[in-house]
Amino acid sequence: MKKTAIAKIATSLALASVFVFAAGCGEKKTSFSYEKESDELLLFKSSDEELDVFLNDYFKRHSGYVDENGLDQKVNSVTAGVNAKQFFWQEWNAMSYYWYNSYDGYDTDRIEGIRNILSNIPVDDYGYVWQESDAVREAYSNTNSGEHRMGWPFPTSFNGKGSNSWDFNGDSGEKSWTSGYNADGVYYNNEEASLKNGLYVANVEDAESVVFTSPETDYTIAYYSPLLELDLRMYTADSENIEDIIVHYTSTRSPEWSSVSVKEKAFINYEFSPSYEHLIFLPMYAEENWASDKECRTYISQIRVEIKTKEGTSMSGRFALNYVRSTFDTRHSNNNSIFISSLRQDYDYTGDI
Repeated sequence: MKKTAIAKIATSLALASVFVFAAGCGEKKTSFSYEKESDELLLFKSSDEELDVFLNDYFKRHSGYVDENGLDQKVNSVTAGVNAKQFFWQEWNAMSYYWYNSYDGYDTDRIEGIRNILSNIPVDDYGYVWQESDAVREAYSNTNSGEHRMGWPFPTSFNGKGSNSWDFNGDSGEKSWTSGYNADGVYYNNEEASLKNGLYVANVEDAESVVFTSPETDYTIAYYSPLLELDLRMYTADSENIEDIIVHYTSTRSPEWSSVSVKEKAFINYEFSPSYEHLIFLPMYAEENWASDKECRTYISQIRVEIKTKEGTSMSGRFALNYVRSTFDTRHSNNNSIFISSLRQDYDYTGDI
């Protein structure tokens, strides 16, 4: 049923609605009548004026209503409408805007916004619906922004116990990292790498691999770092030559390098493209030598990110890291049910499969 048809039905009901509540034997029947008061906004009205004030104010604020003076009444990010980020609002949003069938009092088309979010929220290879989109951040984004796209980011690698973060933006540029590439079997350490515009960059030519290596540290505790997050950028016309991205690490449990394949283990395995900008999440809790058992008290000593080509091929281009973060696992299983519920609200309203 189209929006206009639903609106006409809702209007006719609002113009003359009488609800009669049955009473017990010997008791009076109570009836309430309602009249339409607004073309733009649902209003709650009862015999309790204080309750009415609360309900109407609550609805305005949580639906992001813009009042007659152009003031935004929001108390959350829902007002962004078309590009609201946090997914945990979407069940409430879908129930609000589809059911009430009106956004005339808002500054954006909220229904379009919900549909955009539902169409673009990632569902990863492990079956989880993410908290936000998988778009990368600007290189000079807030250094203390520990938010990750998979879940509600608390605690983060910045305020958590035992996690670590290597951010290359702002004042925290980790210049102690090294970069280099392997060409003709010779490793050139840090000759073609520099900190540029908040990214740790390696410009290479005819390379068999590009390697970013962290300084040694004893700060990252495996138990408090079940996930590893990389913000990786690759700009190369030779993307078809890339075989894999390998994350190597050493720990107090295993001083020899252990390896994790992004192609095999990442939550989303993105295809390599000439302009590759993605957040990569790895389930480090599943790696034996990461040893995430609390009693092991294993420290991660060093991390190395390697971009390697297929045998007999090479690559030229610009390769960069925005950050590498060890982080807590804050995935939300309830995102899956919110996603299904929101889709159902959308289908009930639009009939669009």
